[in-house]
Amino acid sequence: MTLIAPFPTPVLIPSGDARALREGILFLLAHPNEARAMGERARLAAAPLTTQHCNELIWADALRLAEDRGRTAVPSTHTPSEVGKAEKNSLGNQV
Repeated sequence: MTLIAPFPTPVLIPSGDARALREGILFLLAHPNEARAMGERARLAAAPLTTQHCNELIWADALRLAEDRGRTAVPSTHTPSEVGKAEKNSLGNQV
């Protein structure tokens, strides 16, 4: 998965580069419309990366794989969040 979008990103700051950070901040302050547009593009790009959305995709894949194998992965009366409450980690603790 690519996390840096293919569209132009005028502010890309190398880690630990204080001068580049300063220049980036000054650029955004001087170009508020571009800053707003960058924020909107970032929000749209990040929308499908929420934990809930990713969990829904994982459960859909798991259920599809189980159906492909001829069995049901989770009883239909349980939601993924209910099943997760009953899971235990490798030490036997409730997660």
